[in-house]
Amino acid sequence: MRSNSTTETGGVTDANGCTLKGKGEANSISKMTLLACWFVVLGMTLPILALAVTPIAFLSLGTWQVISYSVVAMTVIFIGLYMALAVTLRCPACRRRFLIESSGPKHPAALKRAHLGHWGTTVLDVTMRHQFVCMYCGRLCRVE
Repeated sequence: MRSNSTTETGGVTDANGCTLKGKGEANSISKMTLLACWFVVLGMTLPILALAVTPIAFLSLGTWQVISYSVVAMTVIFIGLYMALAVTLRCPACRRRFLIESSGPKHPAALKRAHLGHWGTTVLDVTMRHQFVCMYCGRLCRVE
């Protein structure tokens, strides 16, 4: 069972350090959310950057091997760290894993940018604005 404690502002803090506030206020969530989102951004952009330096790397076969092995290793590490955090982080309001998009219905208030979907919008919002709207319950959560 999770233990909850009341904060000075009237919200309830759970065992994960997330503060659940009233309906009109934003919930606070752990900074591990920001870290998880940056891990997935780095893990997805490293292979793209590797393709950009491919013409330079072809000048020397040894250089190409070092770059390719390094990119693969770093990508696996970053995505692995993201997955470990994504499984543990939950929305303070609905307790669902907001960094893992399921195929079920989403809340009407959930944000969805073109070409990103609900998951991509959540990751982009966390990295750029340090807040997101949960795709499952529609509540605003801030990284604090």
